[in-house]
Amino acid sequence: MIYDPSTGKGPEWGKAAPIGLLIILLLGVALYFLLRSFTRQLKKVPASFDPPAEPEDGPVVVVPEPSAPTESLALYRRYRPDTFGQVVGQEHVTEPLMQALRSGRVGHAYLFSGPRGCGKTTSARILARCLNCEQGPTATPCGECASCVALATGGSGSVDVIEIDAASHGGVDDARDLREKASYGPAQSRYKVYIIDEAHMVTPQGFNALLKIVEEPPEHVKFVFATTEPEKVIGTIRSRTHHYPFRLVPPSRLQDYLAQ
Repeated sequence: MIYDPSTGKGPEWGKAAPIGLLIILLLGVALYFLLRSFTRQLKKVPASFDPPAEPEDGPVVVVPEPSAPTESLALYRRYRPDTFGQVVGQEHVTEPLMQALRSGRVGHAYLFSGPRGCGKTTSARILARCLNCEQGPTATPCGECASCVALATGGSGSVDVIEIDAASHGGVDDARDLREKASYGPAQSRYKVYIIDEAHMVTPQGFNALLKIVEEPPEHVKFVFATTEPEKVIGTIRSRTHHYPFRLVPPSRLQDYLAQ
């Protein structure tokens, strides 16, 4: 049918014109939101998205940051001996102790006396190391077993070697606590060794509380008392120990040792 202007009649496709316009409008709105979303995504891309160009001189070399400086140790800790053979100037003490270890006649209690810095506590630790070595008791620890490694310089220490500072733990209650704990056997080693430093600071009541166990200790317990004033250790304790007086190393002997 041909459209007639006089009558206003024409083809029926004109009835579908509003539906077509609506579809075109919806497509336009969808295209608008799609472009808007794409524009937002482009804005999120950083300016340095492109990888940096390699310099003409060659690839980039990453220089590591300098490590933190290592902890500095005091000389007495760095050069602390681990065996009696390394102890300098105390042969009058180390030789009898080594002979006792070789012959299996180690005492149950020792008293190490002498000026500060002459090796009393260090020798007590070496004695404990010799006693608890897997190859021992021996005068020359192997240095490889768990006990030797734990008691060596810089080692973690052993739960069976107990160091007590009598300057702060010298009362009667501390002595009673030590007496009760000493009755239990060692956790890992052959002996439980008590090193009591600054022994002259133990009170008379504390010494009296220790007297019985020092006199008749269990087979697994050894005592080492270290002090700068042996005359202040009560006679009943002193008479039940092997007393070894330490002395300062002569300067000439130290000079020869430092030269090595």
